[in-house]
Amino acid sequence: MKKSILILVAIFLINMESNAQQQSQFIATNSLSTTKHVSLSQSYSGPDKDADFYMRRSKNYRIVGWSTLGAGLIASGAGLLIVTNNNDIYSSNNDYAATVLFLFGAVSGITSIPFMIMASSYKHKARAMVSSQKTGFGVPGNVSKDIVGITLQIPLGK
Repeated sequence: MKKSILILVAIFLINMESNAQQQSQFIATNSLSTTKHVSLSQSYSGPDKDADFYMRRSKNYRIVGWSTLGAGLIASGAGLLIVTNNNDIYSSNNDYAATVLFLFGAVSGITSIPFMIMASSYKHKARAMVSSQKTGFGVPGNVSKDIVGITLQIPLGK
């Protein structure tokens, strides 16, 4: 029994290692001799993803999150107010409308959660773009290694 488990684990590890090798890893070594033309034209259509971009996106997602949460609270409150109003003859129609409003409010409130999470995520990305980074190269020993830095990403290729 122990031998069969050991053999199965060894086969699994060999299979996992062989699946980790991909053909795209060898493209970089083969393309060293080829030349790539660098163009400085305005062909880039997307926005620069800097700290301001992520802060705007965070603000937009937070607005959507608060809006859906507020709409959900208002709809649920209206549903509860309709249920508590028992002065009408047609209470079955009011009960149905109140149920629909309350469920719509609950779904709207639950829908706001992913928007709030994404807003927080984009805010953290914006803060990470300009943060203190440890850079020890070329800095004297008596100076702090925490230096404020700006990350610049230059995409190469397509």
